[in-house]
Order: sequence, then C-alpha cells, then structure tokens
Amino acid sequence: MILAMPMLLLGFQNCSQFSVSDSISKFSASCSAKIQEEAPAIAKFLSATPNDCESSSGYACLIRTFSPNIASSTIKSVKCLDGSSETCVQVTEISFDTKAARNSKNANEFEPGGEYNRVEAQCSHRLQYSNAALFVGLGDDLESAFTSAKSKCLAATADLPTEGAR
Repeated sequence: MILAMPMLLLGFQNCSQFSVSDSISKFSASCSAKIQEEAPAIAKFLSATPNDCESSSGYACLIRTFSPNIASSTIKSVKCLDGSSETCVQVTEISFDTKAARNSKNANEFEPGGEYNRVEAQCSHRLQYSNAALFVGLGDDLESAFTSAKSKCLAATADLPTEGAR
C-alpha cells in the first residue's frame, strides 16, 4: 500500500491546478474521471469503510432546474427521501429562468425534458481526494442521484473492513 499511493499521488499531481479560490474545486473532465476511476484505491488509502457509505449525512446534493416558468434562485435545505426522516441529505437547489433564451428557432427545447426545461440532480459523498468527490451519482431526480452515489461508494468499499483504522 505504501508503494501504491506514491504512484497514485503522482497520477493526480496535475489535477490540483484546476482549483479555484472559492474552495469549490473545478477539475477538467479527465481529472475527475481519473480520480473516480481510482476511487476504490483512494478510499482504501483514506481508510473508508462501508459504514461511511451508509450514512446519508455523508452526502451533499445539487438539483439544477432549468425552466422558463421559474425565477432564478438558490436555496439550501435538507431533504428527506421517501418521506422518511432516516434518509435525509443536504441539498442545494439552483433554479435558472430560461425564458430569455427563447426564440423561434429553439421552441422545441422549451418542451418538458428539453435543454431549457429540465431538472438535473447530482449527489456526491463527502469523501474527497484533492477536493474532488470520489463517488458521484447523477440522475433526473434527487433519489436516483443519491442511490447512484451510494451504490458507487458501497461497491468501492465492499472489500474493506467495516471499521476503519482511524
């Protein structure tokens, strides 16, 4: 393990150049892909456990809504899935008013599901490497994005001990 991590660290050395000052790192798609591809090895290095993946408090989610029928806004809240108070996640909802983009050439893009009238959800586990989330789930709604991120985390830590050596 000691020998594997220096090689792993070298592989991501250039990815840190994409950090921005507001503490939210922006990475190129290739850096994010490299980090997520190596997520199981990184999780092991960070002493992650399957228990870390189970707790919904370990996740943060983003819902982006694009619509000509809403005002642009940002709201932070805690949302519970399935109406259960046991599975609740921190959510940032960003709404984008898209009506200014409407013209006669792109009217079909304003139909439900079109580029200017859709919802995107992304959840990520707070376990990070170089400010990049290791386990990210995407979906059309909060529940599918959360389930995807949690499944990736559980799959990556399945062979690791339940309790880490922290």
